[in-house]
Amino acid sequence: MTDFKRRAMGVAIAMSIATGLIGVSAQQPGQDVLKAEVSAAWEGYLKLFAAGNADAIGDRVYLAPSFNLSANGPNVSMTPADTRARFETSIGALVKQNYARTTTKHANICVLNDATAILSTQWTRYRKDGSVLSEPAGTYVFSKTKDGWRIVAQIGHAPERVMKCGV
Repeated sequence: MTDFKRRAMGVAIAMSIATGLIGVSAQQPGQDVLKAEVSAAWEGYLKLFAAGNADAIGDRVYLAPSFNLSANGPNVSMTPADTRARFETSIGALVKQNYARTTTKHANICVLNDATAILSTQWTRYRKDGSVLSEPAGTYVFSKTKDGWRIVAQIGHAPERVMKCGV
């Protein structure tokens, strides 16, 4: 067993003990580790977004190509530069509205296999004065790569359409 696998197993066991999940499912500890990894990738993305770091979002958060599926139709970012340009535009529009930061209101993470997960979430965007700017929602398809979890597709939708993971 590699050191990485031992550490991952130790984290999974510790998480299971802390949440009282030991014995619930033989698969659960591994799922919990993967969910924690996806959650950390999501929170890292939100920090980069709040910092206006479109370069890092294009280079370290999204895969290329990646897909943004909105009510206006699909937008495909073929390269990291395409992703950077898309985020420069969207972050720039928010900055004009005094955007300051984003927090996750609630998120559901469904691990589909060891390298694929779906995060369906609603988040809150705040202005610099602390007031709420918006509370959008979306669903993200994540893929685990040699460089960590990356977003493959983003789908914007209404908050009442946040998906839940079935057991």
